[in-house]
Amino acid sequence: MPATSVFPHGSHSVLLHAANTDPSLQELIADLKKGADLARAIRGVLAVAEKPLPESATDSNIIRAIMSLMWNFEINGKTSRKLNAALVNRRKAQHAYRSAHRDFLASEKITRYWRNSADEVLYANVTTYSLPKLKKPYPPRGIWACESQEINDLWEDHIRFGPQPDKRHKRYPPMVVDERNLSLIIPHDESCIVLDPKTNEIVLIVIRNFVATRSVLEWMSEVISVACDTRKCIRMEDTGSIVQIGFSAGARSQPNFHWVRNLLKKFPKDDIEKYTKDQCAVFAFFWNLLVHQLPSEIISDFYDFMNKNLLPVMNPDWVDFTKKKGSYALPVGDQIHTFHDVELAPPQAVMAHNYSRAMHTESQPHKYSCSLTAKRNGSATDGGHFYIGAYGIKVCASANSMIAWQPQHLHGTSLPNFSPSDPNPWYIHQGISFVSSPRIAGVWKAYMNKIPAGQVISDAAAKEAAEELWGEHSKLDERF
Repeated sequence: MPATSVFPHGSHSVLLHAANTDPSLQELIADLKKGADLARAIRGVLAVAEKPLPESATDSNIIRAIMSLMWNFEINGKTSRKLNAALVNRRKAQHAYRSAHRDFLASEKITRYWRNSADEVLYANVTTYSLPKLKKPYPPRGIWACESQEINDLWEDHIRFGPQPDKRHKRYPPMVVDERNLSLIIPHDESCIVLDPKTNEIVLIVIRNFVATRSVLEWMSEVISVACDTRKCIRMEDTGSIVQIGFSAGARSQPNFHWVRNLLKKFPKDDIEKYTKDQCAVFAFFWNLLVHQLPSEIISDFYDFMNKNLLPVMNPDWVDFTKKKGSYALPVGDQIHTFHDVELAPPQAVMAHNYSRAMHTESQPHKYSCSLTAKRNGSATDGGHFYIGAYGIKVCASANSMIAWQPQHLHGTSLPNFSPSDPNPWYIHQGISFVSSPRIAGVWKAYMNKIPAGQVISDAAAKEAAEELWGEHSKLDERF
C-alpha cells in the first residue's frame, strides 16, 4: 500500500497548497528533529479542510506519507522555491543523520564484523585466567562483604538490629574481607575472562568501557534513576533499591503472566509510557551490545532459554508475541537515533541504585547473567565491589563495566561506604542486569494454554499487569 494512502481522498491538493505557502510548515518539513510537530501540523491542516486523518494514523505513518507526497510533487515541478529549499535541507539532514548513525554503530561495535568475530576478538584482546573452584568458598555464604572495618561498623547495627521488611529471612552478619584469602582480584581498569580448568566453562567475563558513547551512558544512568525512584523495590531486605523491568510471573500465590505493574503511585499516562519506552530502550541497546561482543557460549544460553520456551521479548506493545524484533530510540548527542527491525531484549531485567546483597546463589532458568554498571563515583575503598565466592574472585567496581557470570555460583556485592541512616548519600552506584525468574517459563506456558493457537493477544490483555513481582527464589540458606 502506498505511503500516501494514509491521506483522505482529495487532500493532496490541500497539503500541497499549505506546504507551498506556509513558512511554519516549510520549517517543520526541513527539520528532522520536529517529526511530532510536523505530524501535528498535517493533522491540523486536514482538520481545517474537513478532511481529517483516520485515528489509526500514527505520527510515523503521517511523516512518511507527507514526505513521499512532497518529493513526488518536487519531481513533477509543483513545489515552490521555498518548499524546494526546505526539501533540500531535509535531505542534507537525513544524509548527516545516516552518517552519524553508521558512525555510532561502528563505535559501539554493533556491526556484522563484531557479531561474527566476537569469540576470537574478545579472547585476543583481554587477559584470560584459568581458575579452579575453591573447596571452601570465600567470601563464604550468608555474609555481607565489607572492604574495611569502618564500613563494617557503619552497617553492623542496622543489619543486626534494624527493621526487617520480611521476618522470614535470616539476618546475615557483615564481615571484613581478607584479600589474602582471595584467588584473584581484578583491577578497576582490567578486562578479562576467567575459565574453569576442569570444565573449560566461562566463569566470568569483565569488559571495561563497554559503552563507547559517553552521552548514551549518562542517559542510561538518568533512566535508571527514574526507574528506581518510581518503581517498587523487589529486595526490601537488601541495601539500596532494585526494581524489575519487563514481564512478571506474578506472585507465587497468584501466578499471572503480564507486563509488570510496580509503580509506587499513579503517574500521568504520558509519563508512564515515556518511562517504559526509555527503560526498554536501555535494555534493547544493552542486549545488542552483548550480542555483538560476547562469546557465543553466553549469548546462545539466552537464546536457548527464550526459544525453548517461546518467550516474548521485552516489548510493552506485545500484541504479537511471536515477533522477536522491533524498534527502540536513544539520544545520541543532540539527536534521537532510532533503530528499526533489531533484536529486542530478553523478557525480564532489573535496574538498581546503590544495591548490595549478601553472598548468595540464585536459581535462574539460564546459566549466565549479564550486568552493566552505568555510574559509580566511589573509590576503591568505598565498597560496591562484586565477589564470586565460589572461585575467590573480587571484581573491583568501576563505571561503564560489563560483567557476565553464573548466578548459580556463590556471589554478592559488598556494602557501600555510607551510613544506612543517610537519606541522601554522596555515594552513587547504578546498574542494570538481565536476570529471570525460574517461574517465568511455566507461568508463560500456562498463560499460552488459555489462548487458542494463532490468536493475537488484545491490547487490553497485553498491557494488564500483575500486582506482584516475581517471588523469592535466591538461596542464602542452602548448602553450597
